Amino acid sequence: MPPRPGPFECAQLSLALARLPGRFERDEDEAYRILNHIIASYKRGVFADDEVVVLFVEPGEPPQLRPVKSLPEDARREIEDGASLWRDGAVMLTSSATKRYLEASTLAGAPRVLVDWFTDDASPRSPGYAAAGDGKQLLVRDTAGTGQPNGQAVGAGRAAGQPEGQDTPPTGWPRRTGGRPPEKRLRVEAAMKAQIKTGELTRLALRNLKQVSMEQEYGVNRETANKARKNVLSEFPIADN
Repeated sequence: MPPRPGPFECAQLSLALARLPGRFERDEDEAYRILNHIIASYKRGVFADDEVVVLFVEPGEPPQLRPVKSLPEDARREIEDGASLWRDGAVMLTSSATKRYLEASTLAGAPRVLVDWFTDDASPRSPGYAAAGDGKQLLVRDTAGTGQPNGQAVGAGRAAGQPEGQDTPPTGWPRRTGGRPPEKRLRVEAAMKAQIKTGELTRLALRNLKQVSMEQEYGVNRETANKARKNVLSEFPIADN
């Protein structure tokens, strides 16, 4: 399997780097320190403006991957003024930024993660292609004046087939509850649209994609995958020849 294109959750990256050699156990304090270093790197301008992204939702609009720097000021400040959304997995690095961070890192786990994530025979699912049971993180815009936070983490859990305790939030980190089916469908729709826009997937290929392949690719059941595909193809119709 070729490496996934990303983006990768900053929390996922810090947890992977904090794994103890040869074990699934992690140094939780180290994971915090690594995440704080990623946040500090963002604030210092180490990453380009378009390399730090969130899946952002405006009311009535489908979720879209957007650079943090492009968000409305209140939503951007919600991210930049604290670490909770970073820990929730809402903030992500693009594939190129993640790889560059790993290549420059002096942490002992960096070479392992670099091999695991960026070689053909061992690459993890990026958030855009989360495994079954793993909900995509949505940053929901509050324009109704409800007083609720502009950033809201929605759904998540241990990926299917992932060993217990591997790269999941440690004790004391915000836990994410299982996403409802509509949230999973929106997550799959966003992934499909991103693939179409980047040329990774054509509309015709999506239409002809087998149900079992969609289950494996997007980590949802066939009904959810079919609904997502139907909605995406209604927005990106295939012209009749």
